[in-house]
Amino acid sequence: MTIKIKRKRRPIFYLAHSFSERHWVRDVLMKRLQKAGIQTLNPFYNPDGSWKEDRPEVKHADLHGGITTRFKRIVQRHAEEIVEGDLALIRRAVRDGGGVVGYMVEPTVGTSSELFYCGYVLKAPTYLLTPNTKLRWHPWLRYYCVIVPSIRQLILKIKELYKIGRV
Repeated sequence: MTIKIKRKRRPIFYLAHSFSERHWVRDVLMKRLQKAGIQTLNPFYNPDGSWKEDRPEVKHADLHGGITTRFKRIVQRHAEEIVEGDLALIRRAVRDGGGVVGYMVEPTVGTSSELFYCGYVLKAPTYLLTPNTKLRWHPWLRYYCVIVPSIRQLILKIKELYKIGRV
């Protein structure tokens, strides 16, 4: 797949993460990256932290205490739209000169797939932030991701790649 890339001074990164980590990513990671001048595309929330209109399952889970039977029905009914929407956001980030920042505490299918798509298929900048030392040494992740243990190191790596000012 070939994507025409526009290099921007202010990079944009898709935030790959599990559903269970969505609040931490929205409330901590997304805000820190934005404060550092790194634009983000979160598959679950808008840049201001509000719900996305095309992700009703997220709003439902937030309002009703997590994963319910209705939540599962929504996800099953819209699986193709959810995956295709996420892939489109990744392509948009890459087209705009960025890539993917993943956050994993434990291995997850969706996050691993998004990292693989960006890093291996699209050959774009792909970072993995993980506190899990076992994941930092996994050969598949090391092959197509730059793995960092802290948000500070993540920001330093991105700014180094894009030659952006201080952290």
